[in-house]
Amino acid sequence: MPEDPEATRAYQRAYREENREKLNAYHRAYRRKNGKKLRQQGRERRRKNHEKKLKQEKEYREKNADKLREQGQEWREKNREHLREVQGAWRHNNPETVRQSQKKYSDSHQDEIRTKARVYDRAHRAEKRAYQQAYDARHPEKVEVRKEGKRRWNTKNHDKIRAQERARQKANLGRYVAKNAARRAQKNGAPVNDLTHDQWLEIQEAQDHRCYYCGKRRKGKLTQDHITPLSKGGAHTLHNVIAACSSCNSRKGTRKPPIPVQPLLLTVAPAKKRKAS
Repeated sequence: MPEDPEATRAYQRAYREENREKLNAYHRAYRRKNGKKLRQQGRERRRKNHEKKLKQEKEYREKNADKLREQGQEWREKNREHLREVQGAWRHNNPETVRQSQKKYSDSHQDEIRTKARVYDRAHRAEKRAYQQAYDARHPEKVEVRKEGKRRWNTKNHDKIRAQERARQKANLGRYVAKNAARRAQKNGAPVNDLTHDQWLEIQEAQDHRCYYCGKRRKGKLTQDHITPLSKGGAHTLHNVIAACSSCNSRKGTRKPPIPVQPLLLTVAPAKKRKAS
C-alpha cells in the first residue's frame, strides 16, 4: 500500500469500487450477525449526543432561518393537495382533539378574533350580502327554517337579549342618540344627512357643554337643535346643528332661533360618507 496519504486514499477508493459487491455482502452479513449489538450502540450514541445534536440543530435553524422558511413555503406550495388530504384525514380521525384545540385558542384570543371578524365583515359587506342573497334564492326552504330557528331562539332568550341591548346602549349612548337623530332626519327628508357622532361631540366641546341659548352647562344632557328645522327643509349636517338644552330646544320648536346663531363650521372629525346613488 502506498505511504503517501493522497495515494492511500486513491488506492482505497479504487479497492472499494472494484470490490463493491463483496464489501456490501460482508456488511450485510455482519449486520445480521451483530444486529442487537449495533442497535444498542446506536441507542447509546444517540443518548450520549442528544443535547449536542439539539444544540447543533438549533444553531443551524437560527443561522438558516430565511432559507428554511423559503424551503418550507416551496414544499407546502408543491404539496398543497397532499397536505390538505393528510390534515383533513387527521381532523376526521381526531374530532375531540380538534374541538379542544379550537376552544382553547378561541378562549385565549377572543378580542383578536372579534377584531379580525369586524375588519373582514366591514371590508366584504357587499360581497357577503350578495352571496347570502344568492344562496337564499337557491334555497328558499332553508330561509324559512333559519327564520323559524331565529324566532325560537329570540323567544327563548328574550330576557338575555333585552339585557344585552340595554348594556350596549348604556355603553354607547352617544352613538345610539346620533343614530336615532340620523334616522329621524332621513324620515323627514333632510337634503343632507351626514352629521357624525364625533362631530356632535366636537360641537359640544366648542360650546363648553353649555346651551347655546341660555348658557347653562348641561354636560351629557344637551340635545341637537337644527337652526333650520328638519320640517322646513333643514339639513342634518354640521353647519345646521348646535347644542341646546332640552327646555330651550322645545321652546324654540320649529321657529327661528331667538338669538343670532354662528354654527361650528369645521371639525377634526370627518362627515359621514354619503352612499353613491
